[in-house]
Amino acid sequence: MLSSREEREGRARREKRYARYRQVMELHQKGFSQRAIAETLSINRTTVRKFIRAGAFPERAPHKGGRRSILEPYIPYIHQRWAEGCDNALKLWREIKEKGYGGQAGMVRRYARRLRAHLAEPTSEEQQRARLLEAKVTFEAPSSRRAAWWLAGQTEDLDDHQRAFVEQLCRSCPEAERVREMAQEFRRIFVERRVESFDAWLDGAEQSGVAEFEGFARRLRQDHQAVAGALKYEWSNGQVEGQINRLKSIKRQMYGRASFDLLRQRVLGAA
Repeated sequence: MLSSREEREGRARREKRYARYRQVMELHQKGFSQRAIAETLSINRTTVRKFIRAGAFPERAPHKGGRRSILEPYIPYIHQRWAEGCDNALKLWREIKEKGYGGQAGMVRRYARRLRAHLAEPTSEEQQRARLLEAKVTFEAPSSRRAAWWLAGQTEDLDDHQRAFVEQLCRSCPEAERVREMAQEFRRIFVERRVESFDAWLDGAEQSGVAEFEGFARRLRQDHQAVAGALKYEWSNGQVEGQINRLKSIKRQMYGRASFDLLRQRVLGAA
């Protein structure tokens, strides 16, 4: 858990970075190239590219160092109960005490006070989307890759912490809920081999307003016949790809110095 001073400093850094993000996006919408934006704002082109491709303000994961609070393992449960409407610190303390929490009620009371103040702050749309991820007073934010797997995965496959994170993220960010629904539908189409639903999913992805899904759908369109075939037919080119990989492995072992005849003998001998 962060001290008040660390929270203020962290928020100040975030506000500065968010202001820079807005400047980048304003220039990008005006037609400036990435190079021109970087030169105008005196920032690295990598930062400009990251902001533009993100689709929304990219939050930074909280710092993982520092001493771990005894309350921290119970934060996901507190957030789950808070989302369900229970914001009484004493009641929350009694509930987590039954789960093994050994601290005093005062710590829970202070945490609830800070959480209530944090959620009451007026924020922009981008800040609301990442409100849960922004402060270490809530969850320890996962990486973007891990969060994507949680969103796409089946709810029953997630543990309590992961499920609470996904639920709170979807409440704070309607776009995340839309991404979750589309990702899970895409997974069901492939698991159940519903080729008749594939085109409808592509149409929805292209009109979703989510840049990542739009790009993904365009790439699937380019290879539509192969993807639809993978859904429709049982056959796979996995065996062919496996043999190609085996051939390359044997060739690398010979460092490219042996003749074709020796390579042929090794391939046939290994078979």
